[in-house]
Amino acid sequence: MIIQDSKFKKMYDLSEEQLMLRKTLRDYTEENIVPRREELDKEGTYPHDVHADMAELGVLGMGIAEEHGGLGMGMLEAALVYEELARGCTGVATAIGANSLGSDPFHLFGTAEQKAKYLPKIAEGTIAAYALTEPNAGSDVGGIQTTARPEADGKTWKITGQKTFITNAGVASIYTIFALTDPSRGPRGMSCFIAEVDPENLPPGISFPKKFDKMGINASETREILFDGFVVRTEDIVGGKPNRGFLHAMGVFDASRPMIGSMGIGLARSAFEEALKYAHQRIQFGNPIIQYRGLRAMFVDMWLTVEGARAMVLEGARRVDRKIHQGTKEDVTAWSAMAKLMGSEASRITLDALQSTGGFGYMNETPFPKMVRDHKILEIYEGTNQIQREQIALQVLKEFQKKGTGAPPELEEAAGKFAFSGGKTAALAWKVIDATLEQARREEAGEEPLTARQDLVWLLGEMAAFAEASRALAAACGKAGEPEGHWIPVLGEVYAREALLKVAARAERVLRGVRPSAVETVAPVLEEARSAANGLYTLRDKLGDVLLENPPA
Repeated sequence: MIIQDSKFKKMYDLSEEQLMLRKTLRDYTEENIVPRREELDKEGTYPHDVHADMAELGVLGMGIAEEHGGLGMGMLEAALVYEELARGCTGVATAIGANSLGSDPFHLFGTAEQKAKYLPKIAEGTIAAYALTEPNAGSDVGGIQTTARPEADGKTWKITGQKTFITNAGVASIYTIFALTDPSRGPRGMSCFIAEVDPENLPPGISFPKKFDKMGINASETREILFDGFVVRTEDIVGGKPNRGFLHAMGVFDASRPMIGSMGIGLARSAFEEALKYAHQRIQFGNPIIQYRGLRAMFVDMWLTVEGARAMVLEGARRVDRKIHQGTKEDVTAWSAMAKLMGSEASRITLDALQSTGGFGYMNETPFPKMVRDHKILEIYEGTNQIQREQIALQVLKEFQKKGTGAPPELEEAAGKFAFSGGKTAALAWKVIDATLEQARREEAGEEPLTARQDLVWLLGEMAAFAEASRALAAACGKAGEPEGHWIPVLGEVYAREALLKVAARAERVLRGVRPSAVETVAPVLEEARSAANGLYTLRDKLGDVLLENPPA
């Protein structure tokens, strides 16, 4: 790890307890998962021994209140933990993390009685699963067709339908099942039921006919579920009232998506660190290959990707915690989506990490092929990254229409207090976004309005994610306590300049999509952005020197 724990603690305002939690999971992963990751992947079964250890360490009850047997922590701690687990094996992290997802509906929205009954079981180690996805309802959650019909006794319902791609199905004992209780209302007629099932002695009406053979994350089991008159109880409708399931599903995704982002960080970091270790050891043309400037530039890119995405994930996690634990009214959907988008796409550097190792990394005896296979699912499950782009963009548009800027209020502090570590550059990225939105608004009578072009909306989502990640990393690097010119503030500045160039390039594409002539009006702002990136490569060289001088242990 290039950034030491003491600096990391300052950068992200962590407590000693949070730092210790991170170290505990790092040590556990290094000792118990990394040596077995290939074996766990080939076995393709639920990691029950790791699950038991996570229950003992308190990870399974990490977000559960102490009164229900948990640790009373939040998404920030979860992000720290799942980065470390995914660094060892993304399949293991997925399997363990699905327990949180499966219990989130009653954890976040359950009645007092439901929480008292089921949360202690989760904290103690009962496996859970989240049964939402169907053959015709993936990104379109409202397309579910599974139904629940009330029985004459008023105490029970019978569920009929099919679920697919359900993580932990067949091994879980607690399920949260989404079904239509009032089909006439469409998605607003959806409810979520809690059901307990003995996987060794299945009750009538539920079966698991197919276990999927996946490309990656094979240490997590994924199955189809068939319901044929499966009986559930009225008292187990989450929240005690029917027809609120769609809101529950959306709320769960807002809360859980930073965890998926953190898994992407863990996987990306693992690939980066393994490849960097190899680059310091591999001799070609008489020198370790890390000494060659072109290859070192690849490693700078990978490092920047990891650090920027992590800053975004932890920012999203903090916002989720503020909403859940402090009751703030802020809409966290966009920040949760940014965390998922940036974190999961950071794992694309597994391809660059493999490339940097040449033929060695292509061999299955190395960890790189598994990493490459594991990474793709992170961009797909819990909402595809195209959906994340759209959710980010719509929230930014909403904020712009309300306040005249899509930027968060924290930007002012970053531009001032943390100007030396990238904050001023991040503010310029948001300036480009605002100028783009203003011009797009003026061009509503153009070829097509911005909101009518989904492809342009997605580009806007990317722009906001890069700008916000640069703001978050600038603040983190500024808090490290190092002076201007030290490589940590330089890290923030380099990331911000790279992000600014990406934002400017996408802004031009968006404006040309609205009306080609619209670019001319915003051209001065775009040129200001490009000029602000001057000197970028000199600063990148400084980061390259850090990688050269700090070989991994």
